[in-house]
Amino acid sequence: MYSTNLKQLRKELNLSAQKLADKLGVSQSSIAQYELGNREPNYNFLLQLYLKMGINLNWFVSGQGEMFITDKKAPQSFEAQVETIFNKLLEQKGII
Repeated sequence: MYSTNLKQLRKELNLSAQKLADKLGVSQSSIAQYELGNREPNYNFLLQLYLKMGINLNWFVSGQGEMFITDKKAPQSFEAQVETIFNKLLEQKGII
């Protein structure tokens, strides 16, 4: 799901893979690999999406909820979002 959502995010923001990579401090190759589903985003990538772009990580991984965090008064902590996301990924892979 994250590969499709990353493409959707780039389209929404009208960014090339290189421009998004520059904003997030990763290589364009990493963006391409994530979009192709050949690599899974690491913790740092998720952190940068959350901090620099205000991306709702639940949406990024599962497609549920809004693309961007809109409630700035009480956002779910990054750690809580990561825990939720990793649990969903483990469920998707049939590990838990």
